[in-house]
Amino acid sequence: MPLHAARSFMPMSALLLLSMVAPFAIGGGNDASGERIVAAFFDPSWSAERAIAAVAAADGAVIREGALRTILTAHGSADIKPSLYRQGAWLVIDVPFTGCGARRAPASS
Repeated sequence: MPLHAARSFMPMSALLLLSMVAPFAIGGGNDASGERIVAAFFDPSWSAERAIAAVAAADGAVIREGALRTILTAHGSADIKPSLYRQGAWLVIDVPFTGCGARRAPASS
């Protein structure tokens, strides 16, 4: 590929990267009660049960499953991110707001 053709893709690539990263950079990841809401990415070879068990072992609760069985949205205390990494998560990112697909289960009374 000629150099001038590669350069024409650079602005588009930068815009694509920015559009994927910006929503996570602007949010704090904490909900109104002070709990942290995160998306956790586990090894794709794991079963859904193993990934859910890893979230539970990190004292978190699964809010929603992602497109793959090992991508989970979860909530927990402020230290859930390092706990999830210790349980084997490959990547843990803050979910900037609960409107981003994260749905809480109704609280039991």
